[in-house]
Amino acid sequence: MMAVFAILPFLVNPLNLPREKQDRLECERLSHAEANARHPGVLPPEKPRGDYLDRTLLLCRERIAPPELRHPRDESVLFELGEQASALAEAATSAAPDGDHVWLVEANYPNAQVVPKLTFATKVALMRRGVTVSDRLVALGAGDVDVITRMEPMQAYPAACHRYAESGSLREGDVLLTLMVLDPRETSLHAGLCTDGRWTWLR
Repeated sequence: MMAVFAILPFLVNPLNLPREKQDRLECERLSHAEANARHPGVLPPEKPRGDYLDRTLLLCRERIAPPELRHPRDESVLFELGEQASALAEAATSAAPDGDHVWLVEANYPNAQVVPKLTFATKVALMRRGVTVSDRLVALGAGDVDVITRMEPMQAYPAACHRYAESGSLREGDVLLTLMVLDPRETSLHAGLCTDGRWTWLR
Protein backbone atom coordinates (compact mmCIF):
# COMPACT_ATOMS: atom_id res chain seq x y z
CA MET A 1 0.00 0.00 0.00
CA MET A 2 1.22 3.49 -0.69
CA ALA A 3 0.54 6.88 0.89
CA VAL A 4 1.13 9.82 -1.45
CA PHE A 5 1.69 13.46 -0.56
CA ALA A 6 2.74 16.48 -2.62
CA ILE A 7 5.21 19.31 -2.18
CA LEU A 8 3.97 22.63 -3.54
CA PRO A 9 4.25 26.10 -1.97
CA PHE A 10 2.16 24.43 0.72
CA LEU A 11 1.70 20.75 1.46
CA VAL A 12 -1.25 19.83 -0.73
CA ASN A 13 -2.48 16.83 -2.58
CA PRO A 14 -2.42 17.67 -6.31
CA LEU A 15 -5.43 15.42 -6.85
CA ASN A 16 -7.49 17.89 -4.81
CA LEU A 17 -6.66 20.76 -7.14
CA PRO A 18 -8.93 21.79 -10.04
CA ARG A 19 -8.22 19.92 -13.27
CA GLU A 20 -6.87 23.02 -15.03
CA LYS A 21 -4.27 23.44 -12.26
CA GLN A 22 -3.36 19.75 -12.32
CA ASP A 23 -2.58 20.08 -16.02
CA ARG A 24 0.00 22.78 -15.25
CA LEU A 25 1.95 20.56 -12.85
CA GLU A 26 4.92 18.29 -13.46
CA CYS A 27 5.55 15.79 -10.69
CA GLU A 28 8.12 13.18 -9.77
CA ARG A 29 7.92 10.54 -7.05
CA LEU A 30 10.53 10.68 -4.27
CA SER A 31 11.25 8.89 -1.04
CA HIS A 32 10.82 10.90 2.16
CA ALA A 33 14.62 11.08 2.56
CA GLU A 34 15.15 12.38 -1.00
CA ALA A 35 12.43 15.01 -0.63
CA ASN A 36 13.74 16.14 2.75
CA ALA A 37 17.27 16.49 1.33
CA ARG A 38 16.00 18.80 -1.42
CA HIS A 39 13.70 20.81 0.85
CA PRO A 40 15.05 20.62 4.41
CA GLY A 41 12.63 21.77 7.09
CA VAL A 42 9.58 21.75 4.80
CA LEU A 43 8.26 18.26 5.46
CA PRO A 44 6.80 17.02 8.73
CA PRO A 45 8.80 14.25 10.44
CA GLU A 46 8.33 10.83 8.92
CA LYS A 47 5.88 8.70 10.86
CA PRO A 48 6.86 5.31 12.33
CA ARG A 49 6.41 2.38 9.97
CA GLY A 50 4.04 0.50 12.30
CA ASP A 51 1.14 0.93 9.88
CA TYR A 52 3.06 -0.97 7.15
CA LEU A 53 2.54 1.76 4.55
CA ASP A 54 5.26 2.33 1.96
CA ARG A 55 5.28 6.13 1.99
CA THR A 56 6.47 8.13 -0.99
CA LEU A 57 5.95 11.75 -1.98
CA LEU A 58 5.24 13.68 -5.13
CA LEU A 59 7.44 16.69 -5.82
CA CYS A 60 5.35 18.96 -8.04
CA ARG A 61 6.28 22.16 -9.83
CA GLU A 62 4.00 24.43 -11.78
CA ARG A 63 5.10 25.20 -15.31
CA ILE A 64 5.89 28.87 -15.85
CA ALA A 65 4.45 28.75 -19.37
CA PRO A 66 1.96 26.38 -20.99
CA PRO A 67 3.72 23.29 -22.44
CA GLU A 68 2.77 24.18 -26.01
CA LEU A 69 4.59 27.54 -25.72
CA ARG A 70 7.95 26.16 -24.60
CA HIS A 71 10.48 23.97 -26.37
CA PRO A 72 10.64 20.48 -24.78
CA ARG A 73 14.38 20.94 -24.18
CA ASP A 74 13.76 24.17 -22.26
CA GLU A 75 10.97 22.56 -20.25
CA SER A 76 13.23 19.67 -19.24
CA VAL A 77 16.22 21.89 -18.39
CA LEU A 78 14.12 24.24 -16.25
CA PHE A 79 12.31 21.37 -14.54
CA GLU A 80 15.65 20.02 -13.27
CA LEU A 81 17.38 23.39 -12.89
CA GLY A 82 17.46 23.48 -9.09
CA GLU A 83 19.13 20.09 -8.85
CA GLN A 84 21.52 20.77 -11.73
CA ALA A 85 22.53 24.17 -10.36
CA SER A 86 23.24 22.70 -6.92
CA ALA A 87 25.31 19.87 -8.40
CA LEU A 88 27.29 22.25 -10.61
CA ALA A 89 27.94 24.66 -7.74
CA GLU A 90 29.25 21.80 -5.61
CA ALA A 91 31.50 20.54 -8.42
CA ALA A 92 32.76 24.05 -9.22
CA THR A 93 33.62 25.03 -5.65
CA SER A 94 35.39 21.70 -5.16
CA ALA A 95 37.46 22.19 -8.33
CA ALA A 96 38.37 25.85 -7.74
CA PRO A 97 41.82 26.76 -6.40
CA ASP A 98 42.12 27.51 -2.71
CA GLY A 99 41.72 31.08 -1.56
CA ASP A 100 39.15 33.85 -1.68
CA HIS A 101 37.61 34.37 -5.11
CA VAL A 102 34.94 36.43 -6.77
CA TRP A 103 32.64 34.14 -8.74
CA LEU A 104 31.08 35.10 -12.06
CA VAL A 105 28.52 33.04 -13.97
CA GLU A 106 27.69 33.00 -17.67
CA ALA A 107 25.46 30.71 -19.71
CA ASN A 108 25.52 29.94 -23.41
CA TYR A 109 22.15 28.47 -24.26
CA PRO A 110 20.09 28.37 -27.50
CA ASN A 111 17.10 30.20 -25.98
CA ALA A 112 18.11 33.66 -24.73
CA GLN A 113 15.00 33.86 -22.53
CA VAL A 114 16.21 30.88 -20.51
CA VAL A 115 19.72 32.27 -19.91
CA PRO A 116 18.80 34.58 -16.97
CA LYS A 117 17.06 31.69 -15.23
CA LEU A 118 20.17 29.51 -15.60
CA THR A 119 22.56 32.16 -14.30
CA PHE A 120 20.30 33.21 -11.43
CA ALA A 121 19.77 29.66 -10.16
CA THR A 122 23.50 28.96 -10.37
CA LYS A 123 24.43 32.16 -8.53
CA VAL A 124 21.99 31.30 -5.76
CA ALA A 125 23.45 27.79 -5.50
CA LEU A 126 26.98 29.24 -5.28
CA MET A 127 26.00 31.75 -2.60
CA ARG A 128 24.49 28.93 -0.58
CA ARG A 129 27.95 27.42 -0.56
CA GLY A 130 29.33 30.58 1.04
CA VAL A 131 31.26 32.12 -1.85
CA THR A 132 31.24 35.71 -3.13
CA VAL A 133 29.24 36.07 -6.33
CA SER A 134 29.31 39.06 -8.68
CA ASP A 135 26.88 40.14 -11.41
CA ARG A 136 29.78 41.50 -13.47
CA LEU A 137 29.93 40.17 -17.03
CA VAL A 138 32.95 39.09 -19.03
CA ALA A 139 33.33 40.06 -22.68
CA LEU A 140 35.53 39.44 -25.71
CA GLY A 141 36.55 41.80 -28.46
CA ALA A 142 34.97 41.51 -31.90
CA GLY A 143 38.10 39.91 -33.34
CA ASP A 144 38.20 37.27 -30.62
CA VAL A 145 34.51 36.51 -31.09
CA ASP A 146 34.98 36.07 -34.83
CA VAL A 147 37.84 33.58 -34.34
CA ILE A 148 36.43 31.64 -31.39
CA THR A 149 32.94 31.15 -32.82
CA ARG A 150 34.52 29.30 -35.74
CA MET A 151 36.00 26.68 -33.39
CA GLU A 152 34.45 23.50 -32.11
CA PRO A 153 33.05 23.92 -28.58
CA MET A 154 35.70 21.71 -26.97
CA GLN A 155 38.36 24.13 -28.27
CA ALA A 156 36.33 27.33 -28.17
CA TYR A 157 35.70 27.48 -24.44
CA PRO A 158 39.36 27.03 -23.39
CA ALA A 159 40.33 29.64 -25.99
CA ALA A 160 37.74 32.09 -24.69
CA CYS A 161 38.94 31.51 -21.13
CA HIS A 162 42.51 32.34 -22.16
CA ARG A 163 41.40 35.53 -23.90
CA TYR A 164 39.20 36.61 -20.97
CA ALA A 165 42.25 36.59 -18.72
CA GLU A 166 44.67 38.02 -21.28
CA SER A 167 42.38 40.94 -22.10
CA GLY A 168 41.70 41.76 -18.45
CA SER A 169 37.99 40.99 -18.67
CA LEU A 170 38.58 38.24 -16.12
CA ARG A 171 40.55 39.77 -13.26
CA GLU A 172 43.00 38.25 -10.85
CA GLY A 173 41.06 36.36 -8.21
CA ASP A 174 38.01 35.92 -10.45
CA VAL A 175 36.52 32.51 -11.12
CA LEU A 176 34.15 32.14 -14.05
CA LEU A 177 31.63 29.30 -14.11
CA THR A 178 30.22 28.80 -17.61
CA LEU A 179 27.11 26.73 -18.36
CA MET A 180 26.30 25.45 -21.82
CA VAL A 181 24.69 22.76 -23.93
CA LEU A 182 27.08 21.07 -26.35
CA ASP A 183 24.37 19.32 -28.35
CA PRO A 184 21.03 21.08 -29.00
CA ARG A 185 19.24 17.75 -28.53
CA GLU A 186 20.41 17.16 -24.95
CA THR A 187 18.77 18.38 -21.77
CA SER A 188 21.72 18.12 -19.38
CA LEU A 189 23.82 21.20 -18.80
CA HIS A 190 27.58 21.04 -19.24
CA ALA A 191 29.90 23.38 -17.39
CA GLY A 192 33.48 24.53 -17.15
CA LEU A 193 35.60 26.65 -14.86
CA CYS A 194 37.95 29.45 -15.93
CA THR A 195 40.60 30.62 -13.47
CA ASP A 196 43.66 32.69 -14.42
CA GLY A 197 43.18 31.82 -18.09
CA ARG A 198 43.07 28.05 -17.44
CA TRP A 199 39.97 26.10 -18.40
CA THR A 200 38.67 23.02 -16.57
CA TRP A 201 35.72 20.95 -17.80
CA LEU A 202 33.44 20.01 -14.93
CA ARG A 203 31.07 17.84 -16.95
